[in-house]
Amino acid sequence: MKRFLFSAFTFMLCAYVPAHAQQEYGQCATDEHFRDQLAADPDMLGRVLKDMDKIRVMVQKIQSQRTSSNDSTRYIPVVVHVMHDDGAERIGLAQIQSGIDKMNLDFRKLNKDTTQTLPLFKPFATDCKVEFRLAKIDPDGNCTSGVTYWRTPLTYNCRDTLKSVIQWPPDKYFNIWIVNSIDPTRWNLPGGGVIAGYEEFPWAYGISDTYGAVVRHNYWGTNGTAVSNNGRTETHELGHCLGLWHPWQDQLVNGAGDGCSFNIGHDCTDHDDMVCDTPPMLEPTYGCDKTENTCGNDTIGPSPFATDTVDPLDNFMSYSDCPTMFSIGQKERMDAVFATYPALQNLTSPANAAATGTDSGYVAPLCAPVADLYTSKRYICAGASVKYNDYSYGGTPDSWTWSCPGGTPAASTDRSPTITYDSAGVYDVQLIAGNSAGSDTVVFKNYMTVFPTLADMQDSIYTETFEDTASVNGMWLNPVTAGGNQWELTDMAGASGSHSFMVNNYERIWSGESLELITPSYDMSTVPNAQLYFKVAYAAIDNLSGDELKIFVSTNCGNIWALRKSLSGATLKTVADQTTPFVPSSMSEWKTDSIPLTGSYGTGTNVRFKFVFKSWRGNHIYLDDIQVRDKTTGTDELSPFSMSPVLFPNPANATVHLSFSLAHNASSVRARLVDLLGRTLQLTDVGSLGQGAHVLEVLKGNEPKAGLCFVQLEVDGFVWNQKVMFMNE
Repeated sequence: MKRFLFSAFTFMLCAYVPAHAQQEYGQCATDEHFRDQLAADPDMLGRVLKDMDKIRVMVQKIQSQRTSSNDSTRYIPVVVHVMHDDGAERIGLAQIQSGIDKMNLDFRKLNKDTTQTLPLFKPFATDCKVEFRLAKIDPDGNCTSGVTYWRTPLTYNCRDTLKSVIQWPPDKYFNIWIVNSIDPTRWNLPGGGVIAGYEEFPWAYGISDTYGAVVRHNYWGTNGTAVSNNGRTETHELGHCLGLWHPWQDQLVNGAGDGCSFNIGHDCTDHDDMVCDTPPMLEPTYGCDKTENTCGNDTIGPSPFATDTVDPLDNFMSYSDCPTMFSIGQKERMDAVFATYPALQNLTSPANAAATGTDSGYVAPLCAPVADLYTSKRYICAGASVKYNDYSYGGTPDSWTWSCPGGTPAASTDRSPTITYDSAGVYDVQLIAGNSAGSDTVVFKNYMTVFPTLADMQDSIYTETFEDTASVNGMWLNPVTAGGNQWELTDMAGASGSHSFMVNNYERIWSGESLELITPSYDMSTVPNAQLYFKVAYAAIDNLSGDELKIFVSTNCGNIWALRKSLSGATLKTVADQTTPFVPSSMSEWKTDSIPLTGSYGTGTNVRFKFVFKSWRGNHIYLDDIQVRDKTTGTDELSPFSMSPVLFPNPANATVHLSFSLAHNASSVRARLVDLLGRTLQLTDVGSLGQGAHVLEVLKGNEPKAGLCFVQLEVDGFVWNQKVMFMNE
């Protein structure tokens, strides 16, 4: 099969993580997602309560009829859809399999940490007899690894719309979506932070086209980008998908004030999480204090506990840091859910196991690969080289045929060839990946941009007002994102004329998507005391808008981009918040900003600038009047530091410290660790800091293992950069 992928680079043609200072705790946003569904569908609660009655009756039936002969293991076919933008979220098969393995250990009570379960709860810990297996046959009957990869901007701050990109039939495959991040602004979670995952209960819309689990990539599995080797996010989320509530559930399901409240005439079978051997909790708690006891009604109804007990922090459905078990009652509830929903019965049927290649006797054949490729360098100078990487998945390829028009060599059979481009231009790349089972072809159109070594602009003053649209179209690089979005040349508004560049952010940009606009190249050696000036007009929608404009500079044709300024919040807004599409109507709604160009940025003979707008639920932004000139007017951009920052140690193994002294109070201080492409690997958002000396830790995290990175210190929009070399650990 031959596939054509049009590059994002063409010319203008669930879980909640509290923001603790030292550590992030991955938790789920399933309750919040369910509340959204209830709010959108007033009839849902009635349907859910009817299903709860059916499940409760089925639990009683299972308890009375359970025998070893009718308690066989269920096997669930799984497909994992990796939704990515060629970033860290594009996790590999090893990390995916580690998540599957971790779930199977937990659901089968084979996890080693069962020894840490409190003696009080050990008699109730059980093997749930549920196993998850990656599918080996896809819906069309073809060979598969059970993993698919999809380039999409919906991976950022995702919502359920992401599921419309790809879902296999949910009555035959359990769908899991791996993403870069999950939209935190849709749920008013306390304390900030991030969401690690969320899922959909089987009773929400039945086993529908949104059924399944969404998990942030660094909370899946035990290796790769995973933040720890615990890997319990997926265990928790899959528990929800199979019918388990949180142990404090009353406040969501039955309308009681908190997780301890039982209405008159009710007991543990129809309140809280509707499981009697998981004592109720007042509310979600974190950490691992196993003496915690937030409810005093643990003995009401057919509870197995004769006296008041501690909270079930050993349970996988809690938010604790030390879960080790599912209970007998939870297993019975899962069994009842399987028996209640025909789609789940089919999902785990022997016939479906045979159809999906997940039955125990199936021997999977070698799959043909699905061709895919990637390079970390999308911009280079003429005469430079780039290394292409095989990103094929499915079956492992053992042959590669590359076609690189315009490059030397123009063809290669290496797995990861290095290609030199001598002439400026925009070039396609093709890869045919194959093995004995077959081959696949992928073509990336307009994938590699090669800039000339001589600057486009050779004057002492450069000004662009975007009035000559033909010139702009030929000189400015305006990449199209994977979602089909880009900066737009518009005649709706202009600072000094009738044209400007804008991002149609209000109507159609996904939160988290980044749009780039790259200038022509400039010979700065003819511009003394060079400074970049630009005008911007922007409105937020409300206090949840988090749009950001960053300005980068490169002296080597975009091979490396250095961040020079970051604008967001009050430093970006030029007018009051607007809930209708923003169009500036007067000069008072524009502001002029500037960046001093020092060092090689002010003397280089081939300098480019890149404006990157990152969307986060805001309004339109407009950019106009780009000018590079001698700094003869305007206000200096004053450094916020009374003493230059110091980064130590450098080189470093894992952690570096950043020491600096502020000349005045600062309202926004952030430290970033970024790679050579300007991608953020680690972000420490400090917030406000007072005048004086400060020391921050910058953590390396899981990547890169070794190599050169940049540490960036942002203080109220001013950006300080320093290279740091990480050594092998």
